[in-house]
Amino acid sequence: MSKLRIVLVDDQKIFAETLRKYIEISSDELEIIGIAYNGKDALEIIEELLPDLVLLDVRMPVMDGVETIEEIQKRFQKVKVVMLSTFDDEDYVKQAMNFGAVGYLLKEDIDAEELLHVISAAFRGAVVFSPNVLPKLMPSKNEKTPSDIKDAEVNIPLWYYSLSRKEKKILNLIIEGYENREISEFMFLGEQTVKNYVSIVYSKIGTHSRRQTIKIASPFKQYLHE
Repeated sequence: MSKLRIVLVDDQKIFAETLRKYIEISSDELEIIGIAYNGKDALEIIEELLPDLVLLDVRMPVMDGVETIEEIQKRFQKVKVVMLSTFDDEDYVKQAMNFGAVGYLLKEDIDAEELLHVISAAFRGAVVFSPNVLPKLMPSKNEKTPSDIKDAEVNIPLWYYSLSRKEKKILNLIIEGYENREISEFMFLGEQTVKNYVSIVYSKIGTHSRRQTIKIASPFKQYLHE
């Protein structure tokens, strides 16, 4: 199986080299194929190597992460981008997501081993966030929630907003007791595709089993239809 090819963009050279060495030693699935220390150099490396995914810092000299991801999405639409930074400024987070990032992680919130799993999940289709980042993506008090929920007494969990419509439908079927094969037939999807979606749902909710997922998600079942 070919490895997931990654370009790492971070102006902290020691951090970048340490992470590359850790991935070389620890992962059979991931490979750092290039490192850049600013956005301008990153674009040149991406053009040359066409990686599967870019791990991108936010604050950098010459060209910062927000400018860089905007250019990546214009020029290399198939390349996925996960922001990895020490900065969680709300403007940075929202701009990065608006320009197509599939995740925003804070270095202090994630250890190296967990980062490997999160990178793989992001490439498979998960949208990944550090816990302290998610609140910055929530609507303000003057904005409607994504599902226009009117019951102010209901405390909708943050994972709800990260689910796509298809993921909500699959989660609803899980809660109703359907197995992967049955979901596959019901939604006209391949069984392996359903398994992938189920893994993404688990990742977003933070669970590891059907039983745990049903327990956590059941109280919010009514909103999965919206």
